[in-house]
Amino acid sequence: MNVRSGWRALLIGVSEYDDDGFRNVPAALNSVRAIKGILTDPNLCGWPEECVTVIENPRRPIDVGRPLRKIALDATAADTLLIYFVGHGALNEIGELCLALGETVWSDIEFSSLEYGKLRPPLKRSEAGTKIVILDCCHSGKAIEALSGDDSEIADMTEIGGAYTLTAAEQAAHVPNSEDKDSRTSFTNALVDIVTGGVSGGGEFLDLSTIYGRLVQRLNAAGLPKPNQRGTNNVESFEFTRNSAFASTLHDAPAIDQQLPEDAGDMEMLDVIRRRFEGNNSGFLHCAVAIWKLIAPPTGKYELVRGRYGNVVSGKYALGPIDDRIELEFYLDARCYPSTKGVDYSSVDRLISRIRNSHFGVFLTLSYVEPDVYRHIWSERQPIVVICGKGVVEALRAHGCATAAEVEDWLKGQLSLAS
Repeated sequence: MNVRSGWRALLIGVSEYDDDGFRNVPAALNSVRAIKGILTDPNLCGWPEECVTVIENPRRPIDVGRPLRKIALDATAADTLLIYFVGHGALNEIGELCLALGETVWSDIEFSSLEYGKLRPPLKRSEAGTKIVILDCCHSGKAIEALSGDDSEIADMTEIGGAYTLTAAEQAAHVPNSEDKDSRTSFTNALVDIVTGGVSGGGEFLDLSTIYGRLVQRLNAAGLPKPNQRGTNNVESFEFTRNSAFASTLHDAPAIDQQLPEDAGDMEMLDVIRRRFEGNNSGFLHCAVAIWKLIAPPTGKYELVRGRYGNVVSGKYALGPIDDRIELEFYLDARCYPSTKGVDYSSVDRLISRIRNSHFGVFLTLSYVEPDVYRHIWSERQPIVVICGKGVVEALRAHGCATAAEVEDWLKGQLSLAS
């Protein structure tokens, strides 16, 4: 997974408190470090280390407020901004969430803590296209309640495009025994486990909504407080991490050498076709349909569709018994490439855009498809049949063409193809 360069994260963990009204939470530091670990793992979230700022045991509100305001206001519209806090949360006299820091005094919570409401202005002013706030503390559900409150200033937060808030609990957030120095808070532990373990049967990436659903299941099964989420502008569909379980649910994409024939004679069969159609895209599309018909005989009528970005074939595929058939619509695209040139994203994406209004697609090439492009097709569950150089040779051999000369004869007979 390529690292993401336009991201900014501020991770805050508070484990030690001066006031006896707050018990120390050693799990907080383990949790904030675990969040940094999944963010910067190139196989998961893929954030560069320099984009992630960690503050451990901040003492005063300014220790958090100043760096938070800086990264929020430095962000551009192309950036993603993430704020994570783990520690104690408390309510002030009017029921607003306050984040407890090292010098926070229980009896003077209003004056010695970081009121969550003070985070709203820099978040609202930030130009970041996506803003994610994750709160692992008691009463963190109040942060979501604030977003839908009646107060005009608070309600304005709902107008922030691309804002997402994930919180641990409405009231008490469960944490492990404070004497367990290696533990993480239950909420963050579940979140990290889901990201690192992945979701079996899911796509290549996990969005925030999928992660939240698994969090609810995991915490509910353990009898722990239910988390909460709120998002605007469909930000819950934001792809947060690569799905580590994805590789185990699908076969890996075929390597380049697996897509090309090994025998020199088979390669010459492909070269015969290349030489015949070099520089003649329309002619090669007709040939590709003929090869496809060898593989899928129920293919019926087809026509060449001319487009701004190149030509494709539109066709029908018959399915069912002869006296009660239905016709599926498909599009076929093809590339007459040499064996050294692979099919890239742009070529496949063009076909993907076409098949939105049909049942399936066929992509045929005399060379190979880049493995990452293969994975892209599979991860998006695109109904596309891919036929590479080796598959073309196998189809021709099954039809009785075993040499380059026989392919040449086949081509001469097939190039009355135009229907």
